[in-house]
Amino acid sequence: MSARVESQPSLRETLISYGLLIVTAACVVAMYTRWAQQAWYAIWEVEDSYYSHSLLIPFIAGYLLWRKRDELAQAPMRADWRGLLIAFIGLLLFIPGTFADMLTFSGLSLIAILVGAVWALYGPSVIRICAFPILYLLFMMPISTALLEPVAFSLRLLSTKMASGWLALFGQHGIAEGTSIIFSTMRVEVPNACSGMQSLMALVAALSAFVYIGRGSLWRRLLLLAVIPPVLVVSNGLRIALIAMIARLFGMDVAEGPLHGTSSALVFLLTFLAILGFAHMLAVEIDLGSEATRGSNPSRARPQSISRWLPRTSFPSLGLIAVLLMGNWAKLTLRPQEAGVEGLPLVDFSQVPLQVDGWTGRDVEVDPENRRKIFANSLLSRAYTSGNGQEVTLLVEYRSNASRKMFHTPDLCMPAAGWRMDVPERKLAAVGQMLVPVLVIPFEKDESNWIETYWYRYGGVYAAPGSSLATRMQLAGHLGRIIGRRQTQTLFRVGSLVVGSVQETYSAQLDLLDKLMPAIEKALADGDERGRRRSEQDVGWHHPGSENGAELTLEVVE
Repeated sequence: MSARVESQPSLRETLISYGLLIVTAACVVAMYTRWAQQAWYAIWEVEDSYYSHSLLIPFIAGYLLWRKRDELAQAPMRADWRGLLIAFIGLLLFIPGTFADMLTFSGLSLIAILVGAVWALYGPSVIRICAFPILYLLFMMPISTALLEPVAFSLRLLSTKMASGWLALFGQHGIAEGTSIIFSTMRVEVPNACSGMQSLMALVAALSAFVYIGRGSLWRRLLLLAVIPPVLVVSNGLRIALIAMIARLFGMDVAEGPLHGTSSALVFLLTFLAILGFAHMLAVEIDLGSEATRGSNPSRARPQSISRWLPRTSFPSLGLIAVLLMGNWAKLTLRPQEAGVEGLPLVDFSQVPLQVDGWTGRDVEVDPENRRKIFANSLLSRAYTSGNGQEVTLLVEYRSNASRKMFHTPDLCMPAAGWRMDVPERKLAAVGQMLVPVLVIPFEKDESNWIETYWYRYGGVYAAPGSSLATRMQLAGHLGRIIGRRQTQTLFRVGSLVVGSVQETYSAQLDLLDKLMPAIEKALADGDERGRRRSEQDVGWHHPGSENGAELTLEVVE
């Protein structure tokens, strides 16, 4: 059998190849510098970040690639134009990700660019070997808060209930109510940081690498991933139970001390060890050494010359550079600069009256921590009381542009306070000479009932949560961030304890809204116009038709 002989490139070809690789790397770095800065902030500087494990992901990916070194030593290399198609898909993901500040899209585009580059320069054999290590980098990519928060909230609820079970096992009487544990003398709140979401993401990332390099049937290895959530809930519930017991016996100062921070690492360690125990039971072995090429002796693998990893032809390299240059051109030329626009208080809610036809209002201070989570440019928080003692709370959150952050809707926060949600009902509310699509949700706790009515406003368009119109307007808002057309977002929440019947309480809410909505809508419309003028003055960005009027679009509700 004749040995495969690779011709050595000339000095001129080597210099050209080096130059193309350097230009390609420089284009990638320039293209993703801003994304890297934003991702670093989301990973490391945000309090209670879910991504603190992300700094280890590149090293783990490098180790997974190192294990493949023997296969790579013998893999045939040839340029393949099909890789440029994957790189172009990465460019298409990069444009909305950068223009709309969607870190998830930008992260996906980086992965696509890397896959396309390896495929284009070295061919399908090499990309098959490198595919998992490159795709493993997805675990370091920040995910939209809108996707993570509902999962984190569900973990909080489950962990709180599990903590109540542990307390009963320890002979302590602690009742789980939403995301709180109620003792006879105190109430211990389980914050979002104790949901276990951070440990879940880190464990899934770590054990995915173990599943990949593990020896055993595929279904046994995948079963290890499936047992992570229940094991995590059990261990996290134990941690919460111990902290609650310490808070009850020694006070909250002791419970929130150094023990609180170190206990999170303990949960991760206990869960990880438990999963390794399951791996032993399932006969899944982990080999941390190198993967030998099937049918070859890795000890005889030749040291690889650097020239072997140079592009075999300049044409795919030039095509790849062209794609990256288009991405840099889009980043520098088309992206509207929005600095100084977000975060400005645009709406003057002081023009909304405190006294109105039998209703007396008072401003309600929002806790600074909750205010930070709302991400609103302007906020109206009031409680109105009628002559017969009916109280209605009103919360209006205004954002000057489409945001990746979630609104704190009642279906998320009310259960956290221990309220049980009944079946929501969509209605058309007649308020202020308008018909507004709303969602009405009944809640019940102990012997009390609560009615929450809420809806959205996109620019001048009103939509009920969960409706097709709301979905279309959300998509239009993200598209508007790309093309420069601003679309404001507003959340209305009206809530009150049921006095008399449910219908009477809901009618009282509509009565108050009927009197307040003209003033609120005028304040919002003025804020839209003020934001548009300030944006054009500070940024110099204007798109035809970017004015936000107060025109009302109705959705027919069956």
